[in-house]
Amino acid sequence: LFVMAPYKVPTEENLLPPGGRDTLNAIADQALSELAERQVPFLDLRQEMSRTAEQVEKYFYRTDHHWNAEGAFLAYRRIMEAVQARFPETKTTYTDPSLWEKSVLPDWWLGSHGREVGPLYAGLDDLDLLLPSFETEMSRYSLGVWTLKGDFRRTCIREWLLEYQDYFGLDHFLRYIGGGYPVTLHRNRDAENPLRLTLLRDSFALPVECFLSTEIASLDVVDPRLYDTMTEMDYITLNPPDMVILMICPGMLHGEFRDYYTDFGTGKIPEAAGETDLGSLTVSGGAEDSAYLELPARLEPGKSYVLTADQVQVLSGAPDGADLALYRGEELADQTVFDIDYGNRFGFRWGFRIPEDAGAGEEYRLRLYAGVSGATAGTALAYQGLRLREYTLEPRQESGE
Repeated sequence: LFVMAPYKVPTEENLLPPGGRDTLNAIADQALSELAERQVPFLDLRQEMSRTAEQVEKYFYRTDHHWNAEGAFLAYRRIMEAVQARFPETKTTYTDPSLWEKSVLPDWWLGSHGREVGPLYAGLDDLDLLLPSFETEMSRYSLGVWTLKGDFRRTCIREWLLEYQDYFGLDHFLRYIGGGYPVTLHRNRDAENPLRLTLLRDSFALPVECFLSTEIASLDVVDPRLYDTMTEMDYITLNPPDMVILMICPGMLHGEFRDYYTDFGTGKIPEAAGETDLGSLTVSGGAEDSAYLELPARLEPGKSYVLTADQVQVLSGAPDGADLALYRGEELADQTVFDIDYGNRFGFRWGFRIPEDAGAGEEYRLRLYAGVSGATAGTALAYQGLRLREYTLEPRQESGE
């Protein structure tokens, strides 16, 4: 599903000053026209959120180019309706606005447009926040940063942005998630919809992915501007979802970010070249909080692999997750974190790739931790039923425009 997020210039009213030209809506129209010709399903949120000046005033911050919480929540509702149309058994319980509580910090921040001229000219924006009034328990891991487990507020909200006013040094739109990361993994064992979704996004999706995490069991979020471990299509191939959603605003189809959102690789689904049963591995926290997997052969440059486990048993402690890492010698090359509760219900899977240009003398090894690295004291995990599948993916090719 392609989702066109709204652009702050209305599609049906000209509010630009003399000489101003709205080129981005025209680019968006052309893109959607070509998708329609190719029968690619799309959702054009501009029709409901930026068609008129009144809609723009309702759904956008005055001093920023992003939508406010109400606009992001409407986008979440429409996306869930589209998912339900594709998967009729999908439930949309939490799209009911009455199940969410809204709080407002008045005159709290200055958006990207306002910072160009200052608050004396632009004024200030209220900072709005939508939080679920229902109970939640989930996890969120942002690639290479940290893992968080708990309720919606702990996993999705950057609390310190609700405490400090710094008009020129802080971007309070990032109160959801906290910023852009190459990959963010949301896992919700108790979600009503046992779906796996992959969302390719720009910054507009930060609050939307948080809302979606209350409904969807597995949500992988990839920012193509930051992710360079492999192509986006290779990521999807090795970590296959039920549905892929690409949501961007018209600005991503033009200018410096255009190439990031028009070339995702070829993504041809390969056959597994082989599977190796690695047995089980027990790791205890303490001085040695991790262990390398003993592999029957070295991990080959240019090859891709999928590591799976039948179960991860907690022997001691209460770790939030299980940290898996790929090392090149003593240097960290890639990593992920499993939500143990989610994985024991839906399965553990991690797809990764060894670079084509890996040197002949460089040894890549898989390292499993007794929890999340840096917080493994007193913990012990038993990884059971470990298997490694090998794939040969085609080298990246330019897919054209």
